[in-house]
Amino acid sequence: MADHITVSEAVNAQTLTEAYWKTTIRTWVEGDKARTDTRFLGRDSITVKTQDGRTITKENPGGTSWPVGRGSVTWDSLNSLPNDPDKLRDALSAGAKGTEDAAEQTVRQAGQLLTDAPLSPKLRSTLFRVLAKTPGATVTEGVKDGVGRSGTRISWKWAERPSETNKEDWGWVPATNGKDKGGWKLDAGATLRPNWIVSPSDGRLLEVANDPDDKPGHMVQRETYLYAGPAKTKG
Repeated sequence: MADHITVSEAVNAQTLTEAYWKTTIRTWVEGDKARTDTRFLGRDSITVKTQDGRTITKENPGGTSWPVGRGSVTWDSLNSLPNDPDKLRDALSAGAKGTEDAAEQTVRQAGQLLTDAPLSPKLRSTLFRVLAKTPGATVTEGVKDGVGRSGTRISWKWAERPSETNKEDWGWVPATNGKDKGGWKLDAGATLRPNWIVSPSDGRLLEVANDPDDKPGHMVQRETYLYAGPAKTKG
């Protein structure tokens, strides 16, 4: 995918200099109907033009930024991120504790950058090279996204979470709350895992869907990206 990212030099030059990053997204959550909205992300705000004709703007006085390691990177400093895969991996995994934590942090932060940051094609390609050497991925070719486009699914799963059957292995101890003396300090809720669908011909991120780690394969929400690119105005 990294080898086949094809974006014109004109778009490459616009990516970090235009005022907005425009994405048209079809959002679906289990139990609700799908809706299509268009987002205009700027350096200090985000504007959403909704399917029902509303325009919603949320200001961000602190400036738009994305997490990298234990810190963050702003719109105008995105081009300072290293284009060397090893150095970029080090930046994304900084502060993580252990191999599996580093893998999860790298994938989640890379996903946020690939999803809605105005990245140059070169940096986007480098992120795919980082992910190619990050453990935890299952790759499935020839899948369909929410609008029927073909792509490659990359599903991510990391270490087993604490549960009622392995709580001692995680160091959990009995908790007494006055009512249940046999209770445990344990979060029983499932964690949502990312599943990406990417176009192998040009490296475009087509969709991000999520399934619970206790019900793999049962997608409960998805965002399908119909368009993503730089924009001069919010028109």
